[in-house]
Amino acid sequence: RQSLGNPGMPRANHGQSARSGPSAFERASVPDPTLGPMLEIESGPASAMGDSSATELLAEITAKQGRPRLAGWVATVSALILTASIAMGDRTAQTAVVGVICCALVWYTHQRDMLRKSTVVFYEFDTDTERRFQNLHDTFTQLMLSQRIWHIQSHATVHNRKYHAGAAESIQRSAIRPTIGQPPNLRTNIDVPLLRTGRQLLAFMPERLLVFDTGSVGAVAYSDLNIDVAATRFAESDGVASDAQVVGNTWRFINKNGGPDRRFSNNRQIPICLYEALRFRSNSGLNEMVHLSKTGNGAAFAIAVRFARVGAPKAAV
Repeated sequence: RQSLGNPGMPRANHGQSARSGPSAFERASVPDPTLGPMLEIESGPASAMGDSSATELLAEITAKQGRPRLAGWVATVSALILTASIAMGDRTAQTAVVGVICCALVWYTHQRDMLRKSTVVFYEFDTDTERRFQNLHDTFTQLMLSQRIWHIQSHATVHNRKYHAGAAESIQRSAIRPTIGQPPNLRTNIDVPLLRTGRQLLAFMPERLLVFDTGSVGAVAYSDLNIDVAATRFAESDGVASDAQVVGNTWRFINKNGGPDRRFSNNRQIPICLYEALRFRSNSGLNEMVHLSKTGNGAAFAIAVRFARVGAPKAAV
């Protein structure tokens, strides 16, 4: 996939971005020298992200995450018992009773697993902290209104732009859908903004960012979280979102003056869309980027996170 932009973070005059799937490369027989190596935009392990004020919370969440799930074992044993009951020729009514008991045991064990692996956090807000968190909540909701949102996974420098719609860089991206809800293995009296970025899940809690990874969890103080917001021009070959602003057009293969390279019979015109790029970084290793099809909402969210640094509600674990 290709990009006309700079995942290192575009400036206000916008680095351009273009994207094309591998099939387009194959049809055009694009030589390897047209692209540099793909460099991942990826965070470090969540376990390395530590907020000194969250040490006890992280220790409890991690310890409970490591507890084994018993429901799977109970389900396996129940299935064996039910199979044996059927094989022994038990009457239908008896087999049904066995089945009901097995299902009830599996359900009960699953509920117990959820309790055993969950950490409960109860927040108490005063007027000011409630207002700050509500603002964080509301501005994130505005981000969610973008018709399309992508997680940017990696990027590469384009050595020969004429094969890549004039793009300066090529990117790999995947569609994501932010939500508001409960973080994994955490039960609270509030719902929080959740952003999936590859293998990690970012949970914007009232007092800090929690980063959930496979088998581990980290924390980033809002005072250590940097959110860079910028517009980026992107040559969109997957269809234009209804809320995207089209600011121009390019060609899949271009010549030196920006016109179509007529050596390619399958050369098509591609719209250039203006997207919003958000880059999340911290000194402890957080490094993620997302693109939004709708511009104008990222700055408000970044400001809301900045103000969330000022005060934090009381949290009882």
